[in-house]
Amino acid sequence: VVTVLHRSRDGRIVARVEAMYEDLAQGDLVRVLPTYPGSPGVVAAPFEDGPVANVVAYAQEHELHQPGNFLFLDLGADDGVGVGDEFIVEFGRPEALVEGRAQVVSVQDEVATARITMIRNPVFVRGIQMRLDRKMPTR
Repeated sequence: VVTVLHRSRDGRIVARVEAMYEDLAQGDLVRVLPTYPGSPGVVAAPFEDGPVANVVAYAQEHELHQPGNFLFLDLGADDGVGVGDEFIVEFGRPEALVEGRAQVVSVQDEVATARITMIRNPVFVRGIQMRLDRKMPTR
């Protein structure tokens, strides 16, 4: 997270780094930090028979994905997915054991970015299916 302090006429920018979650490098791309609707204490509620998404890629490939890693799902706002919604990896429905959980942090029309919040076994691989399990309330 950076704050722009000065913009020159020739396009140069001076910014202060407010928070870092990974190393920064010359050439890294930036975008406007989105604002998220919501109120303190509002959490995702259980959602029955949610749609299934496929994990299409990861922000960074790791031998073993862990909490904090980001993944990309093939469902987005057009499918009713919103920021704060939670997807799970489960096996053995109807008495499913949740093997992994990820929370949506960014949504575009056809895709969503989610952050892994829980993993029981190394289930996070490209192509794994995740089901919408918890949904943020809509206004």
